[in-house]
Amino acid sequence: MSQTEWQDVLLMAATIWGESRGETYEGKIAVGKVIKNRADRPRWWGKSIREVCQKPYQFSCWNANDPNYVVCQKIREGKMMDDEMVQECISAALNVLIGNIEPKFSHDADHYHTKTISPTWRDESKFLGAIGNHVFYKLEN
Repeated sequence: MSQTEWQDVLLMAATIWGESRGETYEGKIAVGKVIKNRADRPRWWGKSIREVCQKPYQFSCWNANDPNYVVCQKIREGKMMDDEMVQECISAALNVLIGNIEPKFSHDADHYHTKTISPTWRDESKFLGAIGNHVFYKLEN
């Protein structure tokens, strides 16, 4: 694995940790798949794992005022590798990036949110399903 590929793994793992660390492994995979789907279908959100994860206001864990930001940055830098949850997030990122695991329905998802919020972009006609506390959509064609 190249240095760039490993950096993508760590960045995706950090994003998965920041967005879905309390979810099941399948939920973590589904969040990772949204990131990969966006990178594979370049749009306004970016054209690479790095651009997608770091796009302002797309993944709240990367907002500077988010309480998870500091930990996400440490994971991205390759720190905290002995943490069991970080290891699970790295495993999820690796499986998504090499295509080993496809979540139930989120293989097409390009958006998600938690069940506790109702974002303005939400479109129920594009709803794909829910895993744990996250609701998934395919908004872009």
